[in-house]
Amino acid sequence: MACCDCCIGVPPIRPPISLSEQSDALRGPEMVRVSKFYKEAKNGRFLRYLHEDTRTLYETFRRGVKESNNGNCLGWREGPNKPYVWQTYNETLLRAKNFGSGLICQGLAPGQNTFV
Repeated sequence: MACCDCCIGVPPIRPPISLSEQSDALRGPEMVRVSKFYKEAKNGRFLRYLHEDTRTLYETFRRGVKESNNGNCLGWREGPNKPYVWQTYNETLLRAKNFGSGLICQGLAPGQNTFV
């Protein structure tokens, strides 16, 4: 199966809220946009974190493990009419750790750079 065979004929996912209705443009040359969902954004007060105990992507992921009781995290399907196959949060975390270990084994030095 080619990489995108499963996507042929599948309609795109529509966002639940129109993208044009999610932020407002502030006046000025900077073209800054602020959330329509957080009222204080227009006053220059922004959310820094959704939860005080989750300040990194890893902490947020671990919170998902806990709140979902290690529920479904990563799903895929073989075709448009096939059922989804799910991995739990812990299975997904193990895959990420194995992937990172493989990169280190190939000579990539551990660090904070992503180069995405």
